[in-house]
This record gives sequence, C-alpha cells and structure tokens, in this order.
Amino acid sequence: MARSKKAKVLTSVAAVALAASMIIGGGTYAYLQGVSDDVVNTFNANQVTVELEETEGPDYDIIPGTSQAKDPKVTVNNTVDAYVFVEVTDNTDGLVEYAIEDGWTALGDAYPGVYYREVAANAQENEFYVLKDNTVSYDAALTNEDMLENGELKDGLELTFKAYAIQAEPFANAVEAWNGKDIQFVADEESLKAALEAGGEVVLDEDFKLNNPSNVTEEDYNHLVPITKITEDTVIDLNGKELNIVESDESLPYSPLMISVNSGTTVFRGNGVLNCEAGNNQVYGVDINGGNVIVENGTYYGACTAFQVTKGSLTINGGFFDLAPTCKAQAPNLANYVVNCYDPSYKNGTATLTITGGTFVNFDPSANPEGAGTSYVAEGYTVEAEKQANGDIWYTVVPA
Repeated sequence: MARSKKAKVLTSVAAVALAASMIIGGGTYAYLQGVSDDVVNTFNANQVTVELEETEGPDYDIIPGTSQAKDPKVTVNNTVDAYVFVEVTDNTDGLVEYAIEDGWTALGDAYPGVYYREVAANAQENEFYVLKDNTVSYDAALTNEDMLENGELKDGLELTFKAYAIQAEPFANAVEAWNGKDIQFVADEESLKAALEAGGEVVLDEDFKLNNPSNVTEEDYNHLVPITKITEDTVIDLNGKELNIVESDESLPYSPLMISVNSGTTVFRGNGVLNCEAGNNQVYGVDINGGNVIVENGTYYGACTAFQVTKGSLTINGGFFDLAPTCKAQAPNLANYVVNCYDPSYKNGTATLTITGGTFVNFDPSANPEGAGTSYVAEGYTVEAEKQANGDIWYTVVPA
C-alpha cells in the first residue's frame, strides 16, 4: 500500500532526530585535513637621527697669528646603516683657517663644502667632531688691508655648519643619498603647494585632485588663475601617479591653472599623468611665466592646454600629449593648442618651445604652429604620423 505524504515527512523528521541523537550521544566524524604552523613576520622599527652642537662661540675675534677653540660635533643615532653629512658654508673671505677632521670625505667638486661618512647600524649614539683639533686659526701675515673693504671693516664673516643623516638604502652611493635627502613626498594639495614653494625634488605619493582656486575676484574673470606656483628649481616626479582637478558643476568665469612656473627650472618626469579633465570648464595644466620647463616623460591631457609658454622656455624630450576627454569630444580642433606659446611672446622671442621627442595626438608640432614657416620641432628631428583605429593621428617626434 502506498505511503501517504504525511508519513514520508514524519520519516524524514525522525531521520534527522536520529542523526542529532548520535552526535549528542558521543558519535564522532573524522575528516581528512591538515593545518600549517604559523608563519610570523616581525617588523622592526628603525630610526636615523642627527644633532649638531658646539660648546664654543658663537662670536670670535680675528687676531692674526692666533687660534681659537671651535668644536662643532655631530651626534648620530642610527639603527640602520646611514650616510651622515656635514655642510660647511664658509663666508669668511679666507680670513679663517681650519681643516676637516679625519674620517670625513669630501663629496666632490660639484658639492663644495659637503663632507660625508658612512655609519654602520648601531643602537648607540655616535659622535664625530667636524674640525681637526677643534680649532680655527688666523694667519700671522694678515694685515689691516685684509680686514677692510672700501675703507670699512668687513662684516658678515660667518662659518656655518649643518648636519644631515639619511638611511643608506636604497641609495647606491653618497651622492645619490645627498641628492635624495631633500625629496618631498606629497599626497594632497596642501603638501604639494608647500613642496613646490620650497623647490627641490617633489614626488607624488598618491593620486589626488586639486581644488579650484579660492578667493577668486571679478578681476580674475576671463584669466588664468593658478592653484599652485613654482619659483625655485624643482623636479616633479609624477611617480606613476595622476594629478587631476576637481570637476565643478557650474561654469567657471575663469580658467583654473594647475601649476604656474614663475621662475627657476622645473623638470617633469616619473611617467605619471597630469590631467586637466574638468567637464565643461577650461583648465590649463602648466603655464610658464618667467621660468623654464623640461618634460622628460609622462602623459598630459589639456583642456585645452597642457603646457603654455607665456614667457620663458619649454623643452619636450618625451611624453604623450592629448586633449582631456570632454574637451576632445566637444572641441577636437583645439588639439592644436595642447602645447603652445603665447603668440606675442613667441614673436618677440621671449617664449620658446623646443621638441626633441614625444607623441602628440591630432597635432603636428612641425606644421606651422605659430604661423607659416614655424615649427616647434628642433633641428635634426622630424615627425612621424601614424593613424589609429579610432581615427586619431599620432605625431611622434624622432631623430631625423
């Protein structure tokens, strides 16, 4: 006789209850399994610190034929191998004589007054005097004439010491370490502004966006308004990162300028991206207004201009240059301005643009960019054109 549905359900419930009773009552199941031992990674914190002090001075009288105690001392505490440097700035016009203590090595002719030593990792403080015998002296042959300038006693005679210490790795040698001590890593707008103001080598540590300029007045309307400025020699290492700008929902009555180079020489490198994409607003990447810029590599999107020379010089040795997406979609003809010079300045010779490498999308920098017979491409170089699947033409500058 066929069993009812109810009977089948009851049978299933009974089976589950039986299984549960077997487990509760001490029944066990074994599985094939294995477990590894823990692999514990321990990371040790380290430090490299340096101090410079002296017990003598700071005021000295120059008396020919005498010597005086002067004992600048460097104290370093480094738990990893380190380079220790001392920089001696001598503005004594040759009136003060001294020698550098043994153990310090001159960094080289390109770095006058800089000495270094390698200090192995040590949990204890190490002390190193800078001057031999901790003295300065004055030649007995000095006369009144040596002390005077334009009939007055010379002033501003100073001997200045400054110490630095930096981890030895990953630098290949002391010169690399010396040049690396001033590298500034930036990951936001405020740190970028501060770094560019100071100059030196600036490395992007993260992708980030700049905000539109604040405190804009009606006098700024229809003009470029800079977000950041450069006045010192600077290297901008994009470090594979992207520097962009915040898009505005409203139409701006001015053109944000990401970087204004007002003086000094600025180098762009690091194969990162500078992107002017800001929707319907016009944004300039870099305006050179009194300085000099060298582009070694990287990718640059202008809206419409990635680099403009108002006054100064721009040298492009490599890189990829195109319009930002919105600008490219709405006004593709502006590709001719992705890199350019301010016309009056180009004509009077105060703005120059020289290209020895790089790829330019839909813009031939040798084809009369500033009028008939003009070219941005340097002598000895030519342009190769290659049409892409999307219809773009890439113009690449190569040796002729």
